[in-house]
Amino acid sequence: MVFISRKQINFRLSDDDFSKLSRSAQVYGLTPTRYAKKLIMKSHLAKPKFDAQMQKDLYRQVIGMASNLNQIAHKINTDSHAFSDSEFSALRQEVQDLLRQLK
Repeated sequence: MVFISRKQINFRLSDDDFSKLSRSAQVYGLTPTRYAKKLIMKSHLAKPKFDAQMQKDLYRQVIGMASNLNQIAHKINTDSHAFSDSEFSALRQEVQDLLRQLK
């Protein structure tokens, strides 16, 4: 005899959501539970662009760049000649490169 492991998932719905689910299930002649299971089994999730570690790394980079930008803005507000055009261009290029990675 083959034993099939079954797992159970429970979730709560508002009265409105349960009513919508029940009406849709009724159209197909299914119980709300069977209808929800069919919806889940037929769903196609989009594959994430980045894995979890890459997302964390990118997040850290963005946080670091935001911190640097805040420091630069503060410096410029106190001394308008603090940065050269080439330094601004290099910073702009860094931001554009990071945004390209995110797209």
